[in-house]
Formats: sequence, structure tokens, C-alpha cells
Amino acid sequence: MIKTALLLTFLFFLNSFAYGQDTTFGDKHHWGFCFDLGLVYSGSPKASLMVDPTAGMTAALTADVKKEEADLQESLDDFEWWPVLSAGLVYQF
Repeated sequence: MIKTALLLTFLFFLNSFAYGQDTTFGDKHHWGFCFDLGLVYSGSPKASLMVDPTAGMTAALTADVKKEEADLQESLDDFEWWPVLSAGLVYQF
């Protein structure tokens, strides 16, 4: 059995651009609606695969792990911007 682990690293600080609306702000009605719509920039995550070295690592297995890590990173490079949608129904008393 070969033990493997996948580590995804994201940026710590995220930038966002959003527009929001809240119909209850300063309103005397009990019911309202709120929503936010926007984008969050996180940069593309960095992927790294780790394989237990005691599993009898061969040169072919090491090459396969590096190829899979490169393929995974290529797939993740497209995920820099994430859509954000939030909606809510508000009751105030």
C-alpha cells in the first residue's frame, strides 16, 4: 500500500469586488431581502503531492507522481477568480 497526501496552498489575503443590496436598512417594515454578488481573487492554488518514501519508491513511480502533480497544477491554474453569491430573507422586530 502506498500512502499519498495532497496539499493545496491558497493566498492568505484575498481581494474581493462585490455589490450588495439590503432592503431593510432604515426601513420600518418587518420583512426584507438582502444579497451580495461579486468576485474574489485568490490567485491559483499551489498543489503538491507527497508519497510515503518507505513504500518502495522506484524511479518510474517518482516520475509518475511528478507528472500527476504537474497535470494537477495545470488544471488549478485557471482558478484565480471565484464567484460569490449570497442572498437572504430578513425579518426584523
